Amino acid sequence: SISLDCGLPDNASYADDLGYLYFSDASSIDSGEAKQVSSGFMGSPRLYRTLRSFPVYQKNCYTLAPAVEGQRYLVRAYFMYGNYDGRNVLPIFDVYLGVDFWSTVRLDNASHVFWTEITTKATTTSINVCLVKTADGIPFISGLEVRPLDDILYADANNSTYLITYKRINAGTTEEA
Repeated sequence: SISLDCGLPDNASYADDLGYLYFSDASSIDSGEAKQVSSGFMGSPRLYRTLRSFPVYQKNCYTLAPAVEGQRYLVRAYFMYGNYDGRNVLPIFDVYLGVDFWSTVRLDNASHVFWTEITTKATTTSINVCLVKTADGIPFISGLEVRPLDDILYADANNSTYLITYKRINAGTTEEA
């Protein structure tokens, strides 16, 4: 599995509450600028305190490796603007899995966390996640995760078909609302 805290300083790492080790994204991409959210957002969970923004190129791609060709993976991307650039302008941009459109990132406010997941089958020994400028603002990303899945899960996700999470609901909770 791969867990990247985007914008984290080179060679930095930490373990989250579930024990997943998060590393800097610096070795997975050759472009972008590491940034921190504005001081008013530093109380956010650790994953959202740093990010990588992409002011220069139209398309910027992460190479997430290693992956096993033919293995199914859940790829998750996280975004929180946190007014990192001091402009207070929420950007709109697209996320691609390789060359295929995945999602449009459109945030409601600076503290809103947007996440999106896609289930895919690796066609090579790496997985590419790309951020693409479309309309307004500069693309950015807060975190990336790649989790291997058992072959019996999501059999419809293959070399030509992706599954994108629409909504996740916990229908088995024992807590009262």
